[in-house]
Amino acid sequence: MRWLERGREIHSEIVNLGLDRSLVLMNTVLTMYIKCRSLDEAGEFFAAMASRDLKSWMFIIAANAQQGRPERALALFRSLLEERDPTLQPDEVIFASVLNACSTKKWSDDGRAIHRIIPPRLEATAVIGTALVDFYSNCGDLANAKAAFARIVAKDVAAWNAIIGACIQHRLYEEALEIFYRMNVEGCSLPNHRTFVALLEACTESPSLGAAGRKLYERIVASGYELGLVLGTGIINMFAKLGSLDRARDVFARMPIKDLVSWTAIIAAHTRSGARVEARELYWMMALQGLEPDEVTYISILSSCAHAGMVDEAWSYFVSMSEDFGVEPREEHYVCVIDLLGRAGRLRDAEELVMKTSKLLGAVGWTSVLGACRTHGDLHRANQVVDEAVKLEPENSGAYLLLAHTSYNNH
Repeated sequence: MRWLERGREIHSEIVNLGLDRSLVLMNTVLTMYIKCRSLDEAGEFFAAMASRDLKSWMFIIAANAQQGRPERALALFRSLLEERDPTLQPDEVIFASVLNACSTKKWSDDGRAIHRIIPPRLEATAVIGTALVDFYSNCGDLANAKAAFARIVAKDVAAWNAIIGACIQHRLYEEALEIFYRMNVEGCSLPNHRTFVALLEACTESPSLGAAGRKLYERIVASGYELGLVLGTGIINMFAKLGSLDRARDVFARMPIKDLVSWTAIIAAHTRSGARVEARELYWMMALQGLEPDEVTYISILSSCAHAGMVDEAWSYFVSMSEDFGVEPREEHYVCVIDLLGRAGRLRDAEELVMKTSKLLGAVGWTSVLGACRTHGDLHRANQVVDEAVKLEPENSGAYLLLAHTSYNNH
């Protein structure tokens, strides 16, 4: 806010000196309001500008798109199209910005309409082509995302990253890796850290790509990439999923800077591998570094405990989150612990926890316990659970009774 106040003062001084006729200076004032994230003031200033050039339009449309105001970005874009000045024809940056604003299914029809008016010469550029890949991928249309990528004449690393990311977004992990190999063969662009972060995610999500993930790591090391926060944490998560705890430890040790996310990743890696003592030591070491765990940290740790079947350890972390760090458990934390207790056959403990949190969880907790009763064949408890769930959601009584009946038939 201090910089915004100073910017307003300078803007006022510019007007007092009669310098507000300079379009270059006015565009600078416009970008000042945008960079200070005062988008309403930027909009008012833009509307009051005596004259505007293409840069003025580009700044305000891009700002609204980037700051989550797609409707306003589209309205401004339509206003630009109505301008009769031949110098105000949308360029690739403006088209890319407005496509970015449309990158959800809600605005997909608008995005497709914009695509239809993009000149072919712009459609073939890396900037527009990449924007189209992202737009169609986010709207669930991978076929058109691939077609947009194919039309790009000179593919840069951003374009390659976009199509790799599109395949990963649609869970086509092997295809994402194949495109990466194509990128290497065609040799037009070298991968960057964003490329490797995306591919590490693919290798983490697909167990069949473990060997490919290890080769990626070797290439990252050979290329001399610094193990920054995002890249290093991605590698730790991959090795944890592959069960290579020693390599995850090595990567963590080599990271020059560690944040809460990277600490959470290495703790979860140890928990997932059953190294509970080391995980607990890291947990407290993290706190000694001044990094207190948050809600996301505990979701990750509790999920890892669930994966390893470590009930007592999960309960210990669950108690610690509020008693030691003042983090109030949310629905996700309770559900994770209840599910773990249920899978371990500790149905009474699970039921008692649901009773204490029924106002927060509603029928979700009872549904989890009912599933556990079904797994362990506790039909008497299942009937009691159905009664409690129906009290909370009488409109779904048929579904709960059906689940209990299924449990009875299966046993």
